[in-house]
Amino acid sequence: MAAHELKTFPGLRAKSYDSPAHHFHSPGSPGALCVNCHMPARKYMGIDARRDHAIRIPRPDLTVKIGTPNVCSGCHADRTPEWAADAIARWYGPDRRHEAHYGEVLAAGRAGQRGAEESLLNLARDSSEPAIVRATALERPPALRAREPSGERRGHAGPRPRGADRCRGQPRARSSRRARVARRPVARRSGARRPHRGGACALVRAVPIGSMPRSAGRPSGP
Repeated sequence: MAAHELKTFPGLRAKSYDSPAHHFHSPGSPGALCVNCHMPARKYMGIDARRDHAIRIPRPDLTVKIGTPNVCSGCHADRTPEWAADAIARWYGPDRRHEAHYGEVLAAGRAGQRGAEESLLNLARDSSEPAIVRATALERPPALRAREPSGERRGHAGPRPRGADRCRGQPRARSSRRARVARRPVARRSGARRPHRGGACALVRAVPIGSMPRSAGRPSGP
């Protein structure tokens, strides 16, 4: 492994990874391919297979704990997650990477466990985690909402953490702008430039349904 690769991925050790001593599968088999263990593919919209670019370490032990999917069971569908977790522990020993995973924090929140609020807040503030993970930590799981007094505000996480994506939530100052946009007729003539759907959704999603004209998609009836 080249020196620049170790600098790019500081968690990697200098050794041969394309070897049965690392992947414990027969050379040339699907289990020997790096992408199948660290970049598993999933189908989107029923046809497009796309690989996960998070490049994670297989963690069947998390499947045992919180029920998340794992690549080992994806290939060995006839085996249990416990079997896969035992194999990982046997192959890599007590020194294997076994760091805490954000999935455990999110699972604790969704289960309504006590102390989960603080863990979710710490996760949302952790700038080393992906923005989508931090944004998910800011969501109020139903199990935690059920313990709130009636009418309590949803903003449990306090001030917005720095660096979080602005894809979740928009300032209320833009409500009037959204209302104006919602009332504009959509251009239907040939060749007219259509607005980007994502941008349109961002503008109108917070408009109160009662302020929308029926031509903008307001449901009929009382």
